[in-house]
Amino acid sequence: MEVKRILLDTNAYVKFLHAMAVLDAWPELNRYISVFVVGELLAGFKAIERAHNRKLLSSFCKSRRLRYIRTMDTAEFFAT
Repeated sequence: MEVKRILLDTNAYVKFLHAMAVLDAWPELNRYISVFVVGELLAGFKAIERAHNRKLLSSFCKSRRLRYIRTMDTAEFFAT
């Protein structure tokens, strides 16, 4: 079975949260997130929902199928 890769941006992260139960059923889907996206998410969390949003992001980031990529790795990801 071919392993598929998905690089999440900020908008895709939000959509991904809504569909997480469905996507968890796809073990062949490797998820990648850029450190820039994590920073953008942290900066954009509303003060009222900050604790809840941080908890969701923390839980998401602990996924064994999530990989962080750095600056050049992000460029290489899009190049392949």
